[in-house]
Amino acid sequence: RSGDRSLVWCAYSPDRQENAGFAAIADFLKRIGIQVPQVILHLPDACELVSEDLGQYDLQRAQTGDRDQLLRQVAAQAARLHVLGDKAVRLEELPLQRGFTKGLYDWERDYFRENLLDRFLGQPDLWAVAAREYCQLRRELLEQPQVPIHRDLQSANVMVVDGKVYLIDFQGMRLGAAAYDLASLLYDPYQCHPRATRQEIWRHYSEQVRALGGTPPPDRLLPVAAIQRLFQALGAYGKLWLKDGLDWYRPYLLPGCRMLLEAAEDTTAYPGILALAKQCLGHTRNRLESP
Repeated sequence: RSGDRSLVWCAYSPDRQENAGFAAIADFLKRIGIQVPQVILHLPDACELVSEDLGQYDLQRAQTGDRDQLLRQVAAQAARLHVLGDKAVRLEELPLQRGFTKGLYDWERDYFRENLLDRFLGQPDLWAVAAREYCQLRRELLEQPQVPIHRDLQSANVMVVDGKVYLIDFQGMRLGAAAYDLASLLYDPYQCHPRATRQEIWRHYSEQVRALGGTPPPDRLLPVAAIQRLFQALGAYGKLWLKDGLDWYRPYLLPGCRMLLEAAEDTTAYPGILALAKQCLGHTRNRLESP
């Protein structure tokens, strides 16, 4: 701490490729007008990094009356990443992570199957009703333009300082479907935004994309991407709680299942996934409420 300025020092493992790319990606994001913490010093040979401290106030802690305005800010930042970042990233050799492919989507699907359906619920066969439809869902996402995305744009990774939002934990940035970022934000189990809020922020995002000269994803893609994202999130909650012993994630299993059901209800294309979501919600509720 120098005067009233607080800094964050980080020593990272050289085995974690994404951490080594944090400083380069932070510089890239700042140059296209995205608000991120300033990197003060990066010593790549020593695997050490110093950045400004944005405090502890993230989007999860925001007052209800401020939340929609902050969400609009995040949507505008995401639009800049997806439009301006797409143009810029093709001119630079950024240390992006491996982009979304069939294999990565399948990994997220299997994370859900292994850690929620099997490890938590003990009912891996529930997947059968969704198996065929999932291939089409994955195809829809793969057919979208691949642009640089944050990949984990949920409320805990959005800091709020003096009424402005700053994105953090962007070292996992990669090429993928733009709707995945908005799905991470708007179907976030940590916040469970109502449907009207999701629709309003999605419209604002689409307007911002057009204003920047881009073409927003079709509206139908938001719930499709949300289903995919929630498979990943629910798999993570199950693994982090039951395998890693992190009890903090247990309370988010039920909201996560509710969000999965709402995402499946928001699209008429996947009745089998809707049936799966209903079963997951019911079984999760029974499991968590049983003595």
